[in-house]
Amino acid sequence: MKKKNKRRPFWGHSFRERRGRWVKKGGLFLLLALILVFFTAVRGVSEQYGGIYDKTVRLHILADSDEMQAQALKLEVRDGLLEMLEGAFVDCADRDEAERILWGFFPALQERAEQILLENGCDLPVSLSLEEEIYPLRIYDGLVYPAGEYLSLRVFIGRGEGQNWWCVVYPPLCLSSGLAQEQVYTEDEEELLTGRTEGYRLKFAFLELGERIFRLFGR
Repeated sequence: MKKKNKRRPFWGHSFRERRGRWVKKGGLFLLLALILVFFTAVRGVSEQYGGIYDKTVRLHILADSDEMQAQALKLEVRDGLLEMLEGAFVDCADRDEAERILWGFFPALQERAEQILLENGCDLPVSLSLEEEIYPLRIYDGLVYPAGEYLSLRVFIGRGEGQNWWCVVYPPLCLSSGLAQEQVYTEDEEELLTGRTEGYRLKFAFLELGERIFRLFGR
């Protein structure tokens, strides 16, 4: 009958074994500390950009698939919806009002999108939502919008599994008329968006990496 091996107490191990355990535990604590520091930094930078997140409405149109026809239809729908929203935010006071305006446009936007598809021989359904969504870093007309969570008008064509199209619908950077961004953002926020603020590249890198990690864990 085999004897059971008794587990040696920690202090019964050799110095090399004890040192190995200390190194592993120390490495784990160091990793946890670095993760904590990183997410604290991301949170701090995100709070600095909070005014931009709170004042912006993004536009996100998702094609049915990556097939050439589906991508062409996506652009046709984009052009039709932007045409409908032309001038919609001229007298808009803030993002809350922009949100109410968009809700009012929902039935007409969906009808117009479906009409465009039918005109092109496609009967795919279209669905819209207005919700918070995480975006990667994007540049529009020289303005650098950091990665983060924005209120987003999402337009799904069919399955919505194809390459998508992003822009900013409020302030209406996607539209040829309406409010200018200077009327929406403060001077400090303008400096952040145009990259005139100190250390903006490092801050954007923090936000971009944080956004990728959030996506990795399915946030």
